[in-house]
This record gives sequence, C-alpha cells and structure tokens, in this order.
Amino acid sequence: MLLLLNIFITNASNNGPGLNFWLTNDATSFIHHWNWTDESVSIIYNQTDGIPLSYNTSFPPIEAGLLFNGTNFLVLTISIPPQNSLTNFDRTGTIVAQYNLSSRIGTNLFTGGITTNGTDYWISAATSASFALSNSYIFHLNSTFENQTDMIELNPAGANNARGLYTNGSDFWVLDAEDFHIYHLNRTGNNITDGLKLPSTYDFSVAAMYGNNSDFWIVSAEFRIC
Repeated sequence: MLLLLNIFITNASNNGPGLNFWLTNDATSFIHHWNWTDESVSIIYNQTDGIPLSYNTSFPPIEAGLLFNGTNFLVLTISIPPQNSLTNFDRTGTIVAQYNLSSRIGTNLFTGGITTNGTDYWISAATSASFALSNSYIFHLNSTFENQTDMIELNPAGANNARGLYTNGSDFWVLDAEDFHIYHLNRTGNNITDGLKLPSTYDFSVAAMYGNNSDFWIVSAEFRIC
C-alpha cells in the first residue's frame, strides 16, 4: 500500500520526456519516481530508480515534505512527540547531512511543506494542542538552514492546517488541509484574494502540494494525484 504524503515534480529534461513525479511513501520510507509522458491520459509509469531511505533512528519518522534539486533530496521529517528534522539524502539514499529543525523553529510543531527560491528555504508548520492542529506559520531559513526573523503567521489569512507550500520567489501559495483551500499570500503574509478553493469532489485528505509558475499538483492520503 502507498501512503503518499509528499510530492516534487521536475520537467524531465534529464530523466526522460514529460514530467517526473517524486513521491515519498511513509509506509516504507521510500522515494518513488514516476513519469508522465502523455497528458491526454491519467496514467503515470513507475521508474526503476526509486530510493530507499535510511534514518539514524530506531523508528522511521513521518516524512512531511520533499525537495529535489536534481542531485539530492531534502526530506522534512517528524518524530512523535513532535521533533522536526531536515535530512539531506543523495541519489542512493545515503544521508549527506541532517538538521534539527525543532531547535531552529521551535518545539510542538508539525512541519508540512518546504519550498525554496534557490538559496533560502521556507517551511510551513502547524501547532498541536492534544494533536489537534490549530495555528499555522511559514518559517524562513537561510542557505545554512538557520531561522530568520520574518516568520509569517497564517491564521489571519484563514490557513489553520498548512501542508503544501510553494513560492515563486516573491509570493507564497499554501495548501490548507482543513478547508481544502490554496491560499495566495504576499511576502508579508497578506492574503491575496485569488486563492483557490478546491472543488467538493476533492474534499479528501489532502497531504501535499507542488506548484510551478502555472499549475498546482496535489497528492492525497487516498493515493491520488490531482
């Protein structure tokens, strides 16, 4: 069974035609590589270069976010009780570096998404009260993953359960798993009114989002990519 909780998509210039989907499977700590070559059909093909992930922990953590830069994968993970980490894996699944995010952004947070402008990183996270997600934030990290001082609180914009996160270098788009909405925010966190409400047919357990300058891709815990 696939429990797909993260997604990253690359144009397939070096990995075959079409689009490449990279998705983590929490059930097995594995990054799957799927390729989609024909937009007229909703069929994607499993590739043979998926990557098993191995952590320096007794129990595999929950994988909460994924970035791929063409050579390495950055994977956000959560251990229970909430302990957030960011692990840098090479293409063989070997750990290159590991960062304790809880000491950088705070404790009792559930990270949900990660995005980059090529140098800095932004991470979405929600607080927990008896494991009920409530307040959500975007944290800004520099190139060495140190927390900056321009954190954005998402609740005033209406996002209470932030999962997927995308930036085009200036604005942010946040997938809210509570009200099935993609919020569009500027760099200071002000809500831009052209966000997207997902159709009621998509009201399932949305888990992650990938965006580019034209489209959004959403993966659900019901094993669908939309």
